[in-house]
Amino acid sequence: MKKVLIMFSIILLGLCSSCTSTEPDDEAVETIDYKVAYEEYSEEFVELNDSDLIKEDEDSSQVVFYYKDVQGYLVPVMRQVPKQEGIAKSVINALIDTSENRIELRGLGLSPVLPEDLKCELALKEDNLMRVSFNDVILSLKTQEEEKTALQAVVYTLTEFETVDKVQILVNNEIIETLTNGTQISEPLTRANINSLNNVVNGEYVRSTFYSFNNTSNNYTYYIPITKNILKESKEIPSIVEEQINLNKEMNKKIPDGFELDGVVKEDKTVYISIKNEIDTKDIEYTRFMKAMCLTIGQNSDVDTIQLLIGDKEVQTYTIPTFANVYK
Repeated sequence: MKKVLIMFSIILLGLCSSCTSTEPDDEAVETIDYKVAYEEYSEEFVELNDSDLIKEDEDSSQVVFYYKDVQGYLVPVMRQVPKQEGIAKSVINALIDTSENRIELRGLGLSPVLPEDLKCELALKEDNLMRVSFNDVILSLKTQEEEKTALQAVVYTLTEFETVDKVQILVNNEIIETLTNGTQISEPLTRANINSLNNVVNGEYVRSTFYSFNNTSNNYTYYIPITKNILKESKEIPSIVEEQINLNKEMNKKIPDGFELDGVVKEDKTVYISIKNEIDTKDIEYTRFMKAMCLTIGQNSDVDTIQLLIGDKEVQTYTIPTFANVYK
């Protein structure tokens, strides 16, 4: 996903602030009626399919957070948060497993990735390096998979900001070699291999980002970045389109009825996808399929628009979405 382009100078003012979980004390937690709280929250539930629908708000910033779904995939979600000093504190707090965050994300079928009672300190250094020091709670993650997911969520969320390229993870302000289950943290971490399939390719390969989707909550369909190994010569757009179709099959997503590829051509900043048959463009499976296709093409090229054709007849034109998922 592309970095958020609009940044505010106030972000820099509070990056050294400490941030802590806002989890209420045990007695308060026990008195929460989660069913009532969720019902009240659901009444205000809003799904936005396009960031253009969000009204510009001079008091808010657009920030992309990375949460996890029930299958363990990291999911990027753009949300508007109030402008404030120490915005990094709010960003990290939104990833901590508190009761408030669980309730807020339940409508999406997503959940926070960082352990309860986590505390941290952040400092922005030279060369766009963000130092994040956690307390011992970060050592409580039970498996290496949980460790990698949590760290990737932190790295991907913070590097959405234009001022951050890499993240150094510390424990109690000290650099250590690994977390409890062997995840290396001695060197700064960068964005790499999110939700990797680790598929085997015979020949020289590269890693590319594709998109799939899920809708476990029934309220909200969300789109998931998937890292997939492909042959080095498959980086051209026609091959990317074919790889995207193959990914849908690998992820057990149905290919829309009638979607039989006839050809793919890239001209300037437009990709023309020609199919052989008439297709129901109002079908929900088709809509999800094409949004994932647009996200993938946008991730792998400088394309602005995609045109779907049957022969020489234009069926639909799409613009590349700025964000995979938008929620408020």
